[in-house]
Amino acid sequence: ARQNYHHEGNQMLRSLVRDNVPRYMAAKSKHDKGTIIVEILDRIRKESPTGLGLVRQNPETGRWFYIGTDKAKDKIGHALRKASRDFAKGIQGSPVKQQRQQQSH
Repeated sequence: ARQNYHHEGNQMLRSLVRDNVPRYMAAKSKHDKGTIIVEILDRIRKESPTGLGLVRQNPETGRWFYIGTDKAKDKIGHALRKASRDFAKGIQGSPVKQQRQQQSH
């Protein structure tokens, strides 16, 4: 939910994703991409106060619970894919890229 956007854990996730987008885009295989996802998850676990990693809040009780390794990997992978698409769009739309394309015509 939006109220958790500024939570320090979510900010850390976005920062780690942003930092790893170039590596993720350059990865040649699904295995290499999976390795990057696991490295991000391990880093989140190390930085997490509980050592668990990604958590979600139960809306009824207000308690936090671990989402599990598979869901955590899915969430990180989705964030990396989205950030990679946004990054690629930014490069294609940049003035330098447009200028190069015009010069090559």
